[in-house]
Amino acid sequence: MTKNTVATITATSVADPTKTAKATVTISTATDPAVSLELLSPPTGSHEPYYDDVQKYLLNNPVLAGVNFFLEWGSVDRGLGANPRYDFSAFDKQIAPWIAAGKRVNVIVWAVSDDVTNTATPQQMNNLGPSNITTCAGEEIPNYFQAAFQLPYQDFQAHAVSHFSGNGSIGYIRFGLGRGGETFPARDFGADPCTNTFIKQWGWSDTNWLNYVTAMLNHEATLPSPKQLMVGITGLPNQTISVPPAEAAAAVSLHIGFGNQGFSSSDIANFPVCASNWCDLFAQYGKVPLELQTFGLRLVAGI
Repeated sequence: MTKNTVATITATSVADPTKTAKATVTISTATDPAVSLELLSPPTGSHEPYYDDVQKYLLNNPVLAGVNFFLEWGSVDRGLGANPRYDFSAFDKQIAPWIAAGKRVNVIVWAVSDDVTNTATPQQMNNLGPSNITTCAGEEIPNYFQAAFQLPYQDFQAHAVSHFSGNGSIGYIRFGLGRGGETFPARDFGADPCTNTFIKQWGWSDTNWLNYVTAMLNHEATLPSPKQLMVGITGLPNQTISVPPAEAAAAVSLHIGFGNQGFSSSDIANFPVCASNWCDLFAQYGKVPLELQTFGLRLVAGI
């Protein structure tokens, strides 16, 4: 059985709140709906904004199926010689209240943080050396192509999969392969002066980037993960090959789900033309695990 519901989606631009767009859609909900609403990165301490509101209105709200938490690699990896090397206890404490409330928890791993000092990549940043670290729009970015970055990250991925494998409340794990939890190399990439470092010193090309992403996905596919693995597909500026479709195809072939973190008002206004081509890709691979994250906090769905 299905139930049809008419919904109006209103999107407001983060850059210009006066610009909005609306779309009316009909939602067919099955007895066991395939789409679920999940909260992104809720505050975990009483000193953080909206903490009391989240506790009051969302923690035990039955409409909310799950919650997505960011996990920085550097917050867990204590370095060579530490015993144990990987300590997930702080993260486990953060997600415990949501698990107790019966929510599914999805883990979004960051290997590169959105900070002046990259706290997500651990001691390996020092091992890379200054010639393999650059600054992009105020963010510290490592050379993704170096084995000194890839191999330690792959080791962490294996331990993360092992740690969460026995937790029945964990939904999916999405490993970021660029900045944050995505596959985009750096903020303002293509315009920022750091792009010269990528091209002239690190051998950047769209093809090399896709090869890197594919190699990391191939590694993830070798991990015995009982949890669904995901990847965020992201378009690149001035791309000479169609990167998002290639990323999606590689992921699907390895039984890895994919999604996009750029849902915005322009996707509604310009449909079916969407950021990183996610609309067409979702339609093409509709039977695989998919996730969609809003670009900002001002996107509101009303039913």
